[in-house]
Amino acid sequence: MEKHKREEEFFRRIIQETNREKASPDLLRNVMYAIEAKQSLNLAYEPLISRNVWIALVVLMSFAVLGLFLITTDFSMKWNFEFMNYISIPKINLSSTMLYAIGFVSLFFLQIPFLQNYMRNQYK
Repeated sequence: MEKHKREEEFFRRIIQETNREKASPDLLRNVMYAIEAKQSLNLAYEPLISRNVWIALVVLMSFAVLGLFLITTDFSMKWNFEFMNYISIPKINLSSTMLYAIGFVSLFFLQIPFLQNYMRNQYK
C-alpha cells in the first residue's frame, strides 16, 4: 500500500511540474478535413473477371455446346467390363440440402485464392 501511495505522489508531482501541452485551435478542423479526405477517396471499380475473359468463356462454351450437337461419332468400346458385375459399390444417398452445402463450401474454397490474389494486388 505504501508503494502505491509513493507512486501516486510521484505521478502527481511529475504532472504538476510538466507543462501540459495544449492542442492547437485548428485541431478539430484538421481532423475533420482528414476524415473527409479519407471518405472522399473513391476506389475505381475493377471487376475480378475482365470483359475479355467473359467473352472468351462465352465463345468457348458456345463452341462446346455446338460441338456436342453437331459431332456424331460411331465409337464403340469392345472392351470387356464383366468384372464390374462382381464388384459391389455402395450407393450414397445425400439429401438435396447436403448437396447444396457441399457445392457452396466447394465454391467458397475455390474462390479464396482468387480473392487473396486480388486483395494482395489491391493493397500493394
